[in-house]
Amino acid sequence: MSKKIPVVGAFGAVRSWFSDAIGGAWKLMKQGIALPVAKNSPLYAEVFSLTAPHLPVLVHKRTRFLETDGASQNASWMLELNHFAVRSICPHLAAGSPDRKCVLEILDDIVSAEQGRIAAAASASNPPYTSRFDTSWAI
Repeated sequence: MSKKIPVVGAFGAVRSWFSDAIGGAWKLMKQGIALPVAKNSPLYAEVFSLTAPHLPVLVHKRTRFLETDGASQNASWMLELNHFAVRSICPHLAAGSPDRKCVLEILDDIVSAEQGRIAAAASASNPPYTSRFDTSWAI
């Protein structure tokens, strides 16, 4: 009762949909699926505590590298973040040796959140100055 539905493969060979599904699942199992780390995980908390003293410098560097949109600037930022992670974070992690890509994603998320927090605080603390007696803006 198995009905084969012809599927044309990459090289023109006819295969069944079932073999395509199994092949796709097998490729995913071999490659692995990278799930994002939750913000309440112990690894996230540990990376945050190790990064906290360096956040002002990292925020400044991220702002400088990503001021202009471009792939080269993003690559430069990721290279800088990778060097920081190798020198300052990875040797001190108690969780053994987690995937460096995972650590870099956590670091970028932490620095991005801090950068957004600083920008929001700066915009909230500097309300626009207006006065009915000051007309210098109109000149």
